Amino acid sequence: MKIRLNTDQQKELFNELEEIGEIQRWASELALCINKNKYNTSIEIRGPQIAQGQLMRRIADYSDEFNKRFREYQLNATVAALFGRQKAASVKLKQIASHWSSKYCSTSFIPKTSTILIIGKPKVSFADMNDYEKEVVQLLNEQTVTAVNEDSEDEEEKEDEDEDDDAEERDMKTIEVRGQDRGCVFCETKSSISTSILRICGHSFCRCAAQVLTTSSTLPLQCKQCK
Repeated sequence: MKIRLNTDQQKELFNELEEIGEIQRWASELALCINKNKYNTSIEIRGPQIAQGQLMRRIADYSDEFNKRFREYQLNATVAALFGRQKAASVKLKQIASHWSSKYCSTSFIPKTSTILIIGKPKVSFADMNDYEKEVVQLLNEQTVTAVNEDSEDEEEKEDEDEDDDAEERDMKTIEVRGQDRGCVFCETKSSISTSILRICGHSFCRCAAQVLTTSSTLPLQCKQCK
């Protein structure tokens, strides 16, 4: 028979059974051979089927008591990122775990599943474990607030950048329009480089204006657009 360990809870259950020597004792009593693979993802049990059934009942009974000492908190991606290696949140979590280790409490962050595990050893006092859990939850709440604030700041920065981009785009369009409007009023050449502005009326003209104005018989000289 092969037992697949698909969840962190299952893995921690069998880790504890192995650490305290309980599963080895059961295997000896029931004449079973138990092997766990090195990846801690499955356990193979060999021996009489009746004995295998008895072993599974013992594991189930033990898991009922173990589950009372097991807590699991699923983190979203943003909060989980704050618990990376050497991050302040991870350092704080280790400090909390170190402080409570003498009370048979432990905690760990599982990056693969983005979860915080809180586990009480068999000798733990439930009063101590509840206090320990409150302290860990307080840390998680603080990190959640931090993550929300950082997201808000990022959104504000993005909005500011978008507004700056929009303003720049509007300015560019205005420049383009103005450039297009600066066509010579005499020859209608569309060029923002070769045209200049008449001081009196503000209309644009190019080099052709000199010839047009000097050959005109109308005095005083007038802008073609203003006639």
